[in-house]
This record gives sequence, C-alpha cells and structure tokens, in this order.
Amino acid sequence: MIKHTKSYIKGHPNPQYTRKSFENLDGKWGFAFDDENKGIKERYYKEFPQEYEIEVPYSFEYPASGLEIKETHNIVWYRKKFIYKPTKNKERTLLHFEGVDYEAKVYVNGEYVGNHLGAYSRFSFDISQYINEGENEIVVRVYDDYSCTRSRGKQRWMDHNYECFYRETTGIYKSVWLEFVPKTYLKTVYIKPSYEKTNVSIEYEIEGETKGYTLETIITYNNQIINQSTKVLTDNKYIDAYDLTTHSATMKLHCWNDTYPCLYDVEFNLYHEGILIDTVLSYFGIAEFISRGSNIYLNRNILFPRLILDQGYYPDTGISLTEEQMIKDITLMKEIGLNGCRKHQKIESDLFYYYCDVMGFYLWQELPSAYEWKMQTIKNLSNEWTDILLQHLNHPCIMAHVIVNESWGTMAIGTNKNQQYFTLGLYNLTKSIDENHFVISNDGWEHTISDLITVHDYSSEKQLMDEAYKDFNNHFLIDDRLARVHSKRLFDDGFIIHELKPILMTEFAGIAFSKDQNIGWGYGDLVPNEEKYLERLKGQIDSIIESHVFTGFCITQLSDVQQEVNGLVDQNRNFKVDKLALKNIITK
Repeated sequence: MIKHTKSYIKGHPNPQYTRKSFENLDGKWGFAFDDENKGIKERYYKEFPQEYEIEVPYSFEYPASGLEIKETHNIVWYRKKFIYKPTKNKERTLLHFEGVDYEAKVYVNGEYVGNHLGAYSRFSFDISQYINEGENEIVVRVYDDYSCTRSRGKQRWMDHNYECFYRETTGIYKSVWLEFVPKTYLKTVYIKPSYEKTNVSIEYEIEGETKGYTLETIITYNNQIINQSTKVLTDNKYIDAYDLTTHSATMKLHCWNDTYPCLYDVEFNLYHEGILIDTVLSYFGIAEFISRGSNIYLNRNILFPRLILDQGYYPDTGISLTEEQMIKDITLMKEIGLNGCRKHQKIESDLFYYYCDVMGFYLWQELPSAYEWKMQTIKNLSNEWTDILLQHLNHPCIMAHVIVNESWGTMAIGTNKNQQYFTLGLYNLTKSIDENHFVISNDGWEHTISDLITVHDYSSEKQLMDEAYKDFNNHFLIDDRLARVHSKRLFDDGFIIHELKPILMTEFAGIAFSKDQNIGWGYGDLVPNEEKYLERLKGQIDSIIESHVFTGFCITQLSDVQQEVNGLVDQNRNFKVDKLALKNIITK
C-alpha cells in the first residue's frame, strides 16, 4: 500500500507543492487545426472555429485524445471555458501548463497573456487581470514541427517511424490547471537536505509585497515536529537552514532509499498582520549520492543500481501517462528486483517523480536530445534544461542527470571542441544547481567530464562480453587515452579520467522474439523461445557481475514501444517471460 505524503491531493498535478485552492482543467477542450496559419489573423482567440473535441492531456495523434489523427499538423488551437468565483485572500489566479509541445501562445478572454518555448518544462501565467467573475475562456495556439535544433527525444522528424524513433507528440500533453493564491504568495521553494550537515536548506521565493508578512515553516516526520520556525519577511528571496537531528531516529536522521523511502512533510503558512492567508504543503527526503573510488554510495551506504531503460510510452496515451499507469510501471519494475529506471529521452510529469519518491525508486533524469548542431540548439537546450532542473530539484529519487545520450546532436564531439564545451557547460550548470547528484556528460561513450563512466554494449553472447571486459578496469581507463568498447571510444580528445570512478553498463540486452519479427526489431539475433530469452539475459548479467568492472547496470528495456519490440513486457505491460525467473536473474 502506498504511503502518501500530507501534500498529496488526488487530481493535483504536482504533489510536491500543493494548495487546496486549485482546479484541474483536464478533460474536454475545443480543438481545431490551422494548416494555413491563419488563426492569429482571423482571431481564433476571439472567435474559436471549433472542429473537434479533444481529451486533454493527450495529443491528437493518440487514441486517448478521442481523435487519433495520424496526419501531420503543425499548428493546433485549443479552447476551454471555466467559471471563476472570487474568494477572500485569493486575489490572484495562476494558470499552469505542465507540458506543451512545442511553442504555446496563451489567450484569456480574447487577450494575449504570453508564450512559452519548450516541450518538457512547466510554465505558468498570472491571469488575474484577464478574468472576470463568472464564465471565462482560455485559448491556446500551439506550433510544432520536425525541427531538430530543440529537444525532440524519441519523436520522429519524418512522417513515418524508423529505427528507434516514434510517432510525434503535438500540443498539450500534460495537465493544465488553475491555482488561486493571495496577493502576496509563496511562489516556490528549493529544498536541499544534507546528510553530511544533518540539516535542510530551503530557498524561498515570495511574489508580492512583504511588509507585514510572516512565513512559518513546520517540518514533521510521522506527525512529530522536527523543526519549526517563523520568519518576518523583509525580502522576496532568502535562504534558511533547519537542523534535522531528532531522538525519534536511530541515527538521528530519517534517510531516504529504495527500501525505506522516508520522507519529511513540510508545511508553509503565510500570515499577514497575524492572520493566516495561505498554506502550502510539500515534502523532502535525505538522499545524498556520492562516489568513492569505483563504488556508489547513498547516504554513505554502498549502492548497486539495478536499472532499466524506461521510455514511458503506452499505445493509447503515447507519452502522456495516467496516474494509474505510473503506479503500474513502477510497481512491476520493483516486483522483478529493479531499484530504479533511466527515464529515456523524455521528462515525466511531477506525478511520476512523486511516485518514485513515495515508492522508493531511483530515477535517472535525461535531457531529451536534439539532432542538429546549430547555435539555436545550444540556446534551446540550455534554456529548457535549466527549467527542467529547477522544476524537479526537490525530488529525492533523482540519482543522476544525463546531458547527452550516445552523442546524439553532438555527433562530432570526439574531436569538436564546441560540442565538448557544450557538455562541459551543461555539466557545470547542472552541478551549480544540484551538487548532490551525479551528472553524466554523454551516456554510453565519448565522455568529457562525467561523474560516472557509462558504457553501452549490445553484444548478444556472454562470451563476447567476457572478452571485451577481461582487462577493462579503472586503471586501464586512466592509462589508455584510446580506451574503447568495440568501435566506440570512451573519451573525447583531451579528456581522460585521472582517478577511480564508478563504471556502469547503462544499455545492453534489448532482446526480441522471432515471433515478433513482422512487428518490429530488437538487438542482436532474435530468440525463438522463453528459455533462450532468459539464457541470453542471464549470460549478459552474469558477465557484468563476474567482470568486477561494473558497479551497476541498466537493461534495455522495460516495454515494447511501437516498432521496437525488445521490452521485458509488451506495450500493455504483459510479461513475455516468467516474472520470478526475471527477478532471480536481475537480483543476482
């Protein structure tokens, strides 16, 4: 049974930061295509030409939207009506979009509110001045195309599926919601617990006037107060630190991990001249990841990551997972002995991060790739990655951040200094925001600076893997500037590790059955039956363990995705082989 935090509210898109005063706008919206790009000129935001009705938050390409239209349409429009009733101490109305692909222009009651670029980050607008008591109307124009100078992830850039790239996602594909807040309100908090210092640092951002306001912070664990403090507001931004040592914990701290996902609840109460006007609920967990030599530690306890590549697609919803689908996926991954996933080429909603937090599941967060190296690529990815990092900073489940995957979008990085500097820049940017988690510069090969050394190897047979890694260790990497796996070099020109670092096999297996060869593909030779499937997977994991090189692994992959049929489960999450046999192999 899932133990929820106090901040959890059913239907709230972001359990990490909740007020009771919200309204979820998911559901039926008006919808129209604008292939001739005439919507702005003809003022669709005032006179909406509804063609269809669509179910938000699902893109029109997938069945859950109610449309499943597979033709390409670059410009789409949405309309939603809502009723607004003024409430005491709730003078502002915030409109939140969890995810829109790619460029969104937002109008309220015929007035332009603002725009946003980026498929994978949340954005918000204060629409207080645009709404009236009674019925109001939100209209959204979305533009998306096949551009490869921005974060695409696994979305195809041609009009058909190919290799490991799938049907695109256009428009609103995550939740839309309203939040009602006071004239002065707590805009956000950045929470950084420290195992080393046995405290938590909280950075506050206040929107509005601060004179006459106080903010109370109450930190509890299992309803016991750990720390409580009240601050007289004198500035809109400030940082406070709170001691977390307590007699209720054996070692004075309640630490978070996959076995015991211990979480502290936090309550923020905003007062104006002594009167409570607003309450925000949140939570945090103490999860400090470090490496020492070739080992990984969480809160100073050694950790062996047993991960799986998770692309987060369902046939009916695409990349827009429901709450039930999130719980289902994490549950089945844990049931077969996995303790985390590498969320591949997409950024999930905060609800997925929340369930990783409360269920105890490690998460590798990965910047979805662009595929062309242009100046605009640098700008687009840097801006969106910053937003993504700040949006998910407070989640203890995050073990690592992946900047580039397999040199995608930086195909000349082995020798190209500009592309190398790009990964160095994002590495240091990421560390400046989140210093307590690992950062991987280029997952798989051609690393610049990286906290972990990661390897991808789709060799089918145990013998081939045994041979590849018999002399492969940290000392070999330090001494050999041309270190490689098969045809791929592990380091770019000018880069080499000078100290022992953990090495992980972060892609391997990807096994497919011969019976599925007419549907799609897998890595290596197809296997004829369950026995051969398990035999190959066991041999690969045995090789990883017996090499004494690797301190963790990540299996390809959780589920089949469209034409890629190399998952442990099919697209509907039915196991292809015996679940207990899988668990025995994975947990060896």
